Amino acid sequence: MRAAQTTEDLRRSNLSAVLRQVHFSGPISRTDLTARLGLNRSTIGALTSELADAGLVTEQAQTGGGRTGRPSLLVRPESGRVHALAVA
Repeated sequence: MRAAQTTEDLRRSNLSAVLRQVHFSGPISRTDLTARLGLNRSTIGALTSELADAGLVTEQAQTGGGRTGRPSLLVRPESGRVHALAVA
């Protein structure tokens, strides 16, 4: 039986899920991340901010969209600064 998941394990798992979604989807709004991952808005905001602080993604305001209210930030992978190598 696996031990109960700690808060830190959950945070790391959520960071990984957000980064994976941004990597595979390309630029995506925080609103879409919230819907796809089933996390609440404030959690997505905290996770994307942490990833941006680490230089793994950038966040920018969306333009247009035709919706009322403040537009959701667009999260983009920061592929120009980060490279990964996987060996099996």
